[in-house]
Amino acid sequence: MHEAAELKPTSELGNDKCVVPAGWVSTVPAPLEIISFSIPDAAGDGQAKVMKLNDYQYPLLLNVNRCREQIGSGPIDEYLLNKIWKPVKTASGEEGKAFELIGAEKSVLFAAVVRGEATWFFKLMAPNNLAWKQRASFYQFISSFNL
Repeated sequence: MHEAAELKPTSELGNDKCVVPAGWVSTVPAPLEIISFSIPDAAGDGQAKVMKLNDYQYPLLLNVNRCREQIGSGPIDEYLLNKIWKPVKTASGEEGKAFELIGAEKSVLFAAVVRGEATWFFKLMAPNNLAWKQRASFYQFISSFNL
């Protein structure tokens, strides 16, 4: 069982938008990102980011397979996609799907949450050990999010 990092409020998106895990360092977001973080670790740093895409029509399977490609894993099909997700829920009540993708050296924790016409994507990519140390914090981060 991995311990969750201490959470702290952030003003990145407003006073009560979300709670950011201790040790996550705010970085300049890339295009399409709302917020992004570096997660420093002696064994190799990780990254976490949140993206919001309005009127998003891109299938979830393509996003999951893109993440799998980033960690050196092959694509999956729709059948397997529907078998490997777990539910997540934001502070404002939206439900989404989360995926834990493990590669030989890196892992991706990925979630998609739909609210109205927008899809919110939460992603953590890190060396395997760091990803699993941050697993509980990642889910707490999503559950603290007020969309």
